Amino acid sequence: MLSGFSNYLWPLLLGSRDMAFPRLNALSYWVYLFAGIFSIAASCWQGARQWLVQLCAVCVTHLQPGPNIDVYALGMVLYGISTTVGSITLS
Repeated sequence: MLSGFSNYLWPLLLGSRDMAFPRLNALSYWVYLFAGIFSIAASCWQGARQWLVQLCAVCVTHLQPGPNIDVYALGMVLYGISTTVGSITLS
């Protein structure tokens, strides 16, 4: 949430119109959105009970084996890519 505020406030503080790399900034947002979609899809794959289990970080290991683990791992990788790309735009 703070990176969203910094994406809005940082150009205002510098007096510029946009970030240094606006397309990279947009890429960071879209990758973050798809990461969220993959994570939620993996949570709902086994039903609502598994989604509630994933609210606890320790309970992630209780997921049923199958493709939902792969989709969840893909979502986590996309979160990392989004964070890295977003940090490049802010530096």
